[in-house]
Amino acid sequence: MVLQENENTVCRHTDRIFAARFSPDEKAVASCSADGTIRLWDIDTVTEIMKFKKNSNEILDVNFSPDGKYIVSGSQDNTIQLWDVRSRIEMKQLLGHSKAVLNTQFSTDGTIIVSSLNDKTINLWSLESGER
Repeated sequence: MVLQENENTVCRHTDRIFAARFSPDEKAVASCSADGTIRLWDIDTVTEIMKFKKNSNEILDVNFSPDGKYIVSGSQDNTIQLWDVRSRIEMKQLLGHSKAVLNTQFSTDGTIIVSSLNDKTINLWSLESGER
């Protein structure tokens, strides 16, 4: 399937898209944008199934937890957000970076989040405590 400007268009962000990632079951894709949103797309129907709105800050990266229950995102405002896919709410905000968060990812067991920045650093975060 080619996702371009036609009947298969899935992206309806209003600004630049920085990342798009498959869910673990490969039935959905999460995308993030300079428009301050994360959008979740159904692969089979090529439709948006939910939208997470942070604020006016750019969301630079997005990734699913290994079980697909959570999404982690990194933002221009130096924060990391943890989103619950089922309830569609922001569960946690991880603070402590001094620069924009360029990349975020869960460990394979889903207990640790790694983040990287353009200041040449990476950080490991406990999902349970939210601490580095």
